[in-house]
Parts: sequence; structure tokens; C-alpha cells
Amino acid sequence: MRELFGKLEGIYQKVLEGGSLLGILLKTYKEQNNPIIVKMRDDNGDYNRNYRASDVLSKGYFFSLIHKKLEGHNVAYISDNHIDIMGVDMGCWMNKKYTTGFYKNDSIEHISFKIIDSNVDILILNQEGLKKASTLPSDIKKSFKRVFLIEGTEVKGDHGFSSVEPLDLPMDESVIPNIPIPDIEKEQNDVFKVVYTSGSTGTPKGVPITNKNSIYSGYGFLKNMFGGVTERQICPFFLPNAHIFQTSIFALSYMGLFQGYITTKDTFLEDLPKIQPTYMFGVPLLFQTLAHGVEEKLTKMLGGFFKEKDLTSPTWKNKLFIKPILSKAIKKKLGFSRLKNILSGGAALNGKTYDIFLHTFGIKIVEAYGMSETTCTLTFDRVGKRGSCGKKAACNEIEIRKSDENGIGDIWVKGNNVFDGYLNFGKQDNFDEKGWFKTGDRGVFDEDGYLFLKGRSKNFLKAADGRFYNIESIAETILDKSNHIQQVVVHILNSPIPIGIITLGEESQDYQEHVENPSYLINLYKECAFIIKELESEKFFPIPKKFLFVPPFTEESGFLTPTKKTKPLTVITQYEALLNELQNEKDSILYFIDKEKKLNRFSP
Repeated sequence: MRELFGKLEGIYQKVLEGGSLLGILLKTYKEQNNPIIVKMRDDNGDYNRNYRASDVLSKGYFFSLIHKKLEGHNVAYISDNHIDIMGVDMGCWMNKKYTTGFYKNDSIEHISFKIIDSNVDILILNQEGLKKASTLPSDIKKSFKRVFLIEGTEVKGDHGFSSVEPLDLPMDESVIPNIPIPDIEKEQNDVFKVVYTSGSTGTPKGVPITNKNSIYSGYGFLKNMFGGVTERQICPFFLPNAHIFQTSIFALSYMGLFQGYITTKDTFLEDLPKIQPTYMFGVPLLFQTLAHGVEEKLTKMLGGFFKEKDLTSPTWKNKLFIKPILSKAIKKKLGFSRLKNILSGGAALNGKTYDIFLHTFGIKIVEAYGMSETTCTLTFDRVGKRGSCGKKAACNEIEIRKSDENGIGDIWVKGNNVFDGYLNFGKQDNFDEKGWFKTGDRGVFDEDGYLFLKGRSKNFLKAADGRFYNIESIAETILDKSNHIQQVVVHILNSPIPIGIITLGEESQDYQEHVENPSYLINLYKECAFIIKELESEKFFPIPKKFLFVPPFTEESGFLTPTKKTKPLTVITQYEALLNELQNEKDSILYFIDKEKKLNRFSP
């Protein structure tokens, strides 16, 4: 890492010389005047709870004492973000152990596997985490040396653990001299975090992230996205810390670059006007939901005076009314008045959402590409290009192999931000002899060096014509033409007629009301007909000729990953019987599921 340190410049990059997240925070504490790292809501929902670098460090120190006394090994949590979770992380790292997070919507089978796989013997829970952990098998419960509860967690009923106790981590700046300074050379390959893959196609795999991985990832992020920045950014933290995206964002707060505001999915929209972020990150479904809500309201104003094209392109109505007048009011209501940068990652952002943010909000969303296996870093770009996920990060290399006639091929990567093999599984066949890692994604670079993702290799399925098509790309094309439709999975495998499985999005929970409302179904039918007509005019192929309207895809149903990626093969498997039945239907283009879960056709 010494070679990297010679390239560092500016106050935020220089702290990377700490060599680990613990070392970084110690440097930030000393060299940036002990800045506020994170803020939390008080009982009234206001952000009056401020925590400085010293608070995170001292909480970590006190947890390290608890950890040593228990002779603990690794620590897991099932909890939303919290200052004490940050303290637990720091305490484990002081003792050269690692932490790992589990999602509240993980299956008990997956959580049980992860506990054994990661050698966890201390568990940290919030209210929802306690509810989930209470259903663990008794032998797993007995394996824990201690179970701690985050503040506000109440014990209700029989949880099955021998004991649980509140997690009490004091804040005392005077203990910071007692914290050992990390030895960079000795500890660079130590694992500080294990992040688990979603397990959407089988058993989850643990991705060990080392100090070196984190340092190089942080450098790539800073160099590509924040080169030359001298002001601290205001950023909402809302993804679970179990996810690599949020872990990386926390790392940037330890560098002093971000002052984070902890929020949740449930309070996010309420909190944004209070936070007034200058920088925001998220997954495409979040931005898609925000764009759709604004679109619905604006197109219903003034008797439908504004059309979709006025929100997505610089029409005269956009130039005269939306951009100069309505945009300011919308951004103020959403809390976007100070917002400078939005970074979208985890999946492809559909073009319509990009256009609404650009032409209605006046904000360009830039996309990034990274994986747990690459410490969330592969491509970034401050400027961005529509449909692209940016340029190669400063910390890694990227190759496209086995390209087709359009230049699209398999993406292979190499760099110090890339992991060295799965926990207890090793490298398997994911690495070549020179250390390059096969991502499983396909993509192509344009002449300016921007990478365009073209889907996961596993989601290229064979259609009736014998050719392979990317069902993710087809779904994105449909979403670009859609108004009400928010989630799409396309079925083409062994299917003479492509079928689009459609929903109104995760936030729309009144499915039964919609299917019982003829006027709503008429609008949805017209939208499906419009999509078919538009795709035919563009000579797109293959075009879904039938659409199955189903309840929204959610994490709880198992159709979304915790980062809001749709699991297309899981959705197709779930509706396989109805899809097969639908092949023989000829009377309509729109179908739905009734209360008895039977297939119904709709014709206006």
C-alpha cells in the first residue's frame, strides 16, 4: 500500500494512510478536528443526536473490552443502522476480528447457514432482528456467547435465548489514547468484514473484505467521484450496514468526506427535507419510485396540461413552466434543494427515470458499477453518460472477453479492491491463472471509455427462435415506455410467445383493489398495447405480446434482493404454472390473478 500512499492528495485522501477503517478514523479524529461523523433522529424525529469521530472510537473501545472479556470471535447483527452498530464494528476491528450483517428478510435457513459459516458467537439485534432471531433453531441459539439489544428494543414473549441484555456503549474521549494504532504492513490482509451474496441462485457465499480491499476501494471512489472536493458532503444513510454499498458509504464517513444522517426505508421520504442532502446514493428502484410519484402528480395537474414528454425532454412546456417554476418547488418538497450528486448502483437505471430527474428536477443521476467481491468499486464517473455505469475506477482494471459482433462480452476485473476468494469456498472457478475475476456480467466499452452493462450471463435465456436474449435488457426497454408499470420480468424460456410479468411497484400494496377496478385495468391494458406498438415501430425483438399483472415484487416475497434487485428467475419459477397456462390463451394481451389465485383475462 506504500505505493498507493504516494499518490494521495487532499485531506480526504490522505487519511487513507491509516491503512484500515480503524486507522482512517483515528487519522480523521486527529487531523480533521474530530468532525461529526453521523447524526440520528431524536424521539421527535429531528436530527439532534450528533456523533463525532471520538464517539464512534470510544464506543468501539468499550465494545472491544466486552468482546475480550467474553473471549468472543466474530460478531453479527440484524439491525438497521445505528451509532452502536458502528461502535461494534470498531470494537471488533480493534480485536482483529470481523463483523457481518444479516438482513431481516433473510430466510432462517440462510441466517443459520451464515452464522455457522462465519463463525459468529456474538449477536446484536434491534426489534425486527430479535423477532427474526427468535425463530432460529435451538442449537444455533445456544452457540452464542452473548446476545445484545440495540436501544429501544423490547423483549416480548419467549425469544429462546439463554439471556439477552441491552448494549450499552459509553462515549468518553479520554479513552482514545488506549486504542492501539493499526500496524499497516501486518494488518493489510486482515478481514474486517464479511458480506454475503444474496443467495438468489443457491446458497449465499461470504465475501471476506480486507483492509487492503477497503483502502484501494476508497481511493477509487474518491479519485473518480470526489477528486478535488474540499467540502464535507451531507448524505442520508438508509441501506442496511449488512450491504456492501452502505459499508462503503460508512467508510467515506470515517474519512470525513460524509456527514451521514441515519434514516430507514420507512422514514426516508419524511426525513429527506430535514436532511437536505448534498449527495445521495441509492438503488434504481428508489429513484424510479420518486420519479413515478412526481410524474403522476404533474400529469394530473391542470386537466392533463403536462404530458409525459414534457417531463422527460426539453419541450416548450418544460422550458417555460417545469424547469424554471415547478422544479424548484418539487425539489424543496423532496428535500433536494442542495442536492449536487446522485449515484445509482446495484442494477441498471431505466432511461425514463434518468430523463425525469434531468429534465424535471434538473439533476443528473450518474450510475456506478461494483460488487461485494470488488468492495463495491469498479466504475464511477462524476459527469456520467445516459445508460452507462461510468469509467474504470482508478484502483482496478477491466477486460471484456469473448466479445460478440457488437463488442459485448464477459466482464473480467483485477485490482487490490477485488477479494481473494469466498469464505470457506475459496476461489472456485471464478479466477483465471493470472488472478482476474469473472464477474458474471456482460458489457461493452464505448469510444470514450464508458462501460455499458448488458445484463448477467445467467439471465441470457434462449427464446423460441433458438437465440439467446437478455431478459433484463428487455425489461428495461419496457420500463422506458411505461407510465404505471414499475417492475417487469420477461419470460422467453421455452416460450413461443414472450410474456411480460408486470407490477405497479413495491410501494403499491392495493393489488386486489386494482384488479377489481375496470377503469384501472382499462388504463393498464392501453399501456400494454402502447408498449407493444412502440416496440413494433422500433423493430425491437423479442416483443412480449401478453402481460401478466401480479402483486408487487418485494423482499418479503423473495422476489427482490435487499438492494432492490429483481430476481427474474425466482419470479418466473413462482408463476411458471400460470405462464404455461397463458401460452394457450388468445383473447387478450392483459391477464391478472384473482382472489383464488386463478388466471383471469381482461378485455376492454
